[in-house]
Amino acid sequence: MTNKEAIEQLLPLAKYSVDKNGVGTFPMVSTPLQAEAIDIAIKSLEEVKGLRLLADWAVECGFGFDNIPEEYEKYKEEISDMGYTEGLVYIARKEAENEL
Repeated sequence: MTNKEAIEQLLPLAKYSVDKNGVGTFPMVSTPLQAEAIDIAIKSLEEVKGLRLLADWAVECGFGFDNIPEEYEKYKEEISDMGYTEGLVYIARKEAENEL
């Protein structure tokens, strides 16, 4: 499933509507918190697409594993079967997880 397809599936779930009595509801979810989580998921999918494009541009401009040698050494076995940009994104994601 692509990000676009996922967003198309999630978007109707996060639509807020008001009934004839003026009561707001989220028709496909149980709570406003679930609707907020769906909205965050949609925004995250959109952001991921943008970040992958940014990574492609960085590679085109000469950014690569040689710019992050310590991180590359740490993950080189894990990324051995990945494409170049996919490997850079993987390393960035793992490093971001480690910062949390």
